[in-house]
Amino acid sequence: MTRLPLILASAAVALSSVTAHAQQGYLWQDYIDLAQNPFESHVSLVYGVPETDDLQFFASCQIGAGGTYASVQIVADTAGLPNGAPVSLSFTDGAGAGTILDGTIIGVNAEFGVTGVELALELDDALFNLMRARDFLSYAIPGGQGIEIRTAGVAGPLDSFLTACADPVAGTTGGDLPPPADHAHGCEMLGQVLSHTGDMPQQITLTNMTDGYRGVVWIDYNGNFVDMGGLNAGESMTIDSYVTHPFMITDGPGNCLEVMVTTGGQPSYSITAPGQFFGNE
Repeated sequence: MTRLPLILASAAVALSSVTAHAQQGYLWQDYIDLAQNPFESHVSLVYGVPETDDLQFFASCQIGAGGTYASVQIVADTAGLPNGAPVSLSFTDGAGAGTILDGTIIGVNAEFGVTGVELALELDDALFNLMRARDFLSYAIPGGQGIEIRTAGVAGPLDSFLTACADPVAGTTGGDLPPPADHAHGCEMLGQVLSHTGDMPQQITLTNMTDGYRGVVWIDYNGNFVDMGGLNAGESMTIDSYVTHPFMITDGPGNCLEVMVTTGGQPSYSITAPGQFFGNE
């Protein structure tokens, strides 16, 4: 992958007209499901509206012959270029710092998925550092309309994504999966997430990888909580669910510890959020 220096000349980033992508309700989230077989692990980073197909940035961990890397798909103006066309995608923070990356056009005339640019990035790529350092970035391909992406709040999910992608095997750190950072638990989404459709079946097995009891609660189509049972440490349960259906994971007293959302092709989910002290109950 050819990369230009981090500091860009103004002529290299011709983002004279930058539009803000529709970002109402957008959140940065990481989704991590590790397995003993790294090819069965699923690690991704998403910037979009939870429980919808509305997203601007999607990164997934890939295992290649030379090691792991991040496959990034980002919404962009394709400037009339066809799918598969090689392009350079320029990012800038508006203050003289940026990076230019090689990619290809994807999703032109597609009904679903991202229409824009796909990038193959090493896990230490300069773009990730730039995302951590700024609240907003602008980007475009040559001849394309500039688009703005909000990067405030990405640091935690990004670090979790990169850490898991660098070692996408369950148990390699000495036993159980390490707990995700607090931001990843998703309990802040309560009141915002609910089940949407019931036309895409997805059976999922939840495994309690913590050292304590965990309750499993389905959030139904009206946002109501439906008790699905509980799991002691090391236990699993299989649920016949549907894509877009969220589940809240609780401690014994019923406090939310994490929220997971069933996605297509996701056969399993590891419950990893540690217990927390919520005061005397």
